[in-house]
Amino acid sequence: MKSKATEPEELESNTVSKPEDFFLDSDTQKVLFALTNGKYSWRTMGGIKADTKFRPSQVLNTLLRLEKDGLARKGKSSSGSEIWGATDKGYSVESLHFPGSNRENA
Repeated sequence: MKSKATEPEELESNTVSKPEDFFLDSDTQKVLFALTNGKYSWRTMGGIKADTKFRPSQVLNTLLRLEKDGLARKGKSSSGSEIWGATDKGYSVESLHFPGSNRENA
């Protein structure tokens, strides 16, 4: 029996082999690190702000850039608050930029 799921157009679109494949400025690296190396898989703006010491607008702009690049995704908590998490591609890029990082949620 065939699955009714659609085959992805590009199977290797999430493959990142070296840090140079995906340039991240210093601010973006810090926010991605906060998304991938915390106690929680889903983070609030306040938690990311506390980890990075960035202004709220700086956190939001960086998260939106990460979302546009497919490295982060936005969600809603059970209470309806906006939360953020890294995508699989985000974890791949993070592990190349920070080899040996200690991910508690992996």
